[in-house]
Amino acid sequence: MEWLKTKGEHIRSNMLEIGNLLDPNRIASRHIPSRQCLWLLILNCLQFKGNYFVRNIPPQFTEEFCATLDSAIDKLMDQCFSLKSEELSTLNKIRVHLPIRLGGLGVRELSHVRYAEFIEGVMDGIPPLLPQHHDDGEFHGKLNKLYVEHWIGENCLMSGAKSSHAMKALSGIESILLSPQCATNITR
Repeated sequence: MEWLKTKGEHIRSNMLEIGNLLDPNRIASRHIPSRQCLWLLILNCLQFKGNYFVRNIPPQFTEEFCATLDSAIDKLMDQCFSLKSEELSTLNKIRVHLPIRLGGLGVRELSHVRYAEFIEGVMDGIPPLLPQHHDDGEFHGKLNKLYVEHWIGENCLMSGAKSSHAMKALSGIESILLSPQCATNITR
């Protein structure tokens, strides 16, 4: 996915520009705590810049994207702490990415959480699609042919025979989700 690669490089360059603006060697004033500002930006903001993409794009497409953003975060941390990550011991490299409550710095690697992020994104999207009982005794849910056709437009993504195959697949998914076993497993 060339688009995702370009987006990753764009985010990386923006992160490095922030690092240059808050470079502790550039701003040598005790009134402007540039190291603390950079650290707080890394911890509370910059490490989450790629979350939207890994939650919505399958993991097989996001490996390079995650590596790009992880390398930018590592470079910013090197700058923030005035050390080089390649000089750290293996134990310290692991501790950097542990949660703070476990003695780490709380900076996670996007490449390590991309699978869990994607599954969470999928699970957030399933409940609105599930059928729900209403007072009229009917099942109402967004996973039905009319809703999907209204949502994406009739035959807007496919034409001819492919469209009928897609609707058959949708019917299969609908029957699986309507089954009692699936409904009880998802609501647990």
